[in-house]
Amino acid sequence: MPVLEKRLEQLENPDSQMEISTDFRLVLTSMPCDYFPVSVLQSGMKLTNEPPQGLKKNLMASYNDLSDARLVIHESKQLNYQRLIYCICVFHAVVQERRKFGSIGFNTYY
Repeated sequence: MPVLEKRLEQLENPDSQMEISTDFRLVLTSMPCDYFPVSVLQSGMKLTNEPPQGLKKNLMASYNDLSDARLVIHESKQLNYQRLIYCICVFHAVVQERRKFGSIGFNTYY
């Protein structure tokens, strides 16, 4: 990690003799950890991918992941297939929402 930090400082330094292409991009991915250099985090752009919150957003995310070719089958089975896809997406969204409650979300009688 210290070597990475020094190299990035060299790239950012305008006085350095290195020629950097305008197409150059450095992409890093990491899990949260204590030893990752703070200067690298401060000089970069952070992107996060958070799961959708709420039943409606979960359903929309599931449907957006499906391609049009995947949703089309033989015309005689089309309606049943669409209903099946909808039921699976709703089930997935409900499970995703209840997962955040831990064992209470699945084991409580109503």
